[in-house]
Amino acid sequence: MKTFTRTFALLLGLVLLVGCTTKMSSKDVAPSSVHHLQRGQRFYVVMPLDGKYKEKTYAGSGRQVSQYFKQALSSYASDVVIGQVNPDDRTTIFAEAAKVNAKYALVPNINHWEPRAAAWSGMAPESNITYEVYDVESGKVLMYKVIVVKGRTMTFKSQHIDELSRIAIQNSCSELF
Repeated sequence: MKTFTRTFALLLGLVLLVGCTTKMSSKDVAPSSVHHLQRGQRFYVVMPLDGKYKEKTYAGSGRQVSQYFKQALSSYASDVVIGQVNPDDRTTIFAEAAKVNAKYALVPNINHWEPRAAAWSGMAPESNITYEVYDVESGKVLMYKVIVVKGRTMTFKSQHIDELSRIAIQNSCSELF
């Protein structure tokens, strides 16, 4: 009986420890051609399409993500301009970025956006956002990164994927400079 109780307590502790952590990561998808961007430059951030989970689109998530990038970059850039252009049309992106004299164009993509109420469902909120940083003048990709966020599975307080993503974007952008 003692062995069963110890094993049960150990397993319960392990489940709570693993389920009570929030995981955030920012990694290079491809090798970067530069290690750091120049501070004090203007950025053009493209507003991504709204995020989806299965067939459900989360209206406004693209606007939120572009605002989070603007907020994160504003500590390092002279100015950050958000553009509402087709995120797949690089020619238009570079033309619009050049019009505002931006040195860099940042093009995010929300690959996965899954808000969940972990406090009652036991299912963690998740997001996956990739972004590329281009040199506007040359059109070359300077950096290509992925941000992965997974909230807690076991929690008494709900976590919101938008707030977790904001923190992860802030952390990822600080690594650019």
